Amino acid sequence: MPHNLSRRQLEVLSTLHRMAQERQYMPSVRELGATLGLSAATTQQHLSALRRKGYLASDGTAHGMRFLVEDIPPLLDGFDPSDEAEPLEAGHGLSRPARRAVLQSLQPPGELLEPTVPVPVIGRIAAGLPIEAVEVLDETIAVSASMARDGDYLLHVRGDSMIEDGILNGDLVLIRPQTTIDNGQIAVGLLEDGSATLKRIYREGERFRLQPANAAMQPIYVDRLRVQGRVVGLIRRY
Repeated sequence: MPHNLSRRQLEVLSTLHRMAQERQYMPSVRELGATLGLSAATTQQHLSALRRKGYLASDGTAHGMRFLVEDIPPLLDGFDPSDEAEPLEAGHGLSRPARRAVLQSLQPPGELLEPTVPVPVIGRIAAGLPIEAVEVLDETIAVSASMARDGDYLLHVRGDSMIEDGILNGDLVLIRPQTTIDNGQIAVGLLEDGSATLKRIYREGERFRLQPANAAMQPIYVDRLRVQGRVVGLIRRY
């Protein structure tokens, strides 16, 4: 086994290679997880570790993984997946802190895990002029359970109207679905023409002010607005 791979990571890498050869295309995270008997979130964690260690790269699309090494090591004889941490994933009656401690104790040094939830990336949102949120992506990202919960989703940010709030073009914003917000919260607003935008939203009498966080841009005023969800987190890829 390569010195920097755990047995489970080796299984994930070898299975991914076998599936890609058989299909002549890369499987999605969901397909790979189903073959391995792992959740999408756990599969994503192992793929992230393989990317950090230089075995894989990804363009962020569902089938966009590629190998960075030519010789993929085979599975070891006598490999027993029951030795790994995944059987504890269902909980086995452990509290969250206890489960985290067990998972961390079974990981190689430098690979401490925390509970995560799989969050779908469902499209894009304008941080600038409103755009139609019609791009649907087949991608799921494992997000810390301390940040995300079931029902949340991610949107790709397009534009620079929110840069002074630290939201940059290309970021992923974590959205919690809700139809009401407090004045001044950053939220997804759906306009009458079906376009969507990401702004701080203020109710001012009979109208709404969609306030950018960019001194070079002017606010947008509308009479009608449907709130789709509130920003509760941000993910930035380097």
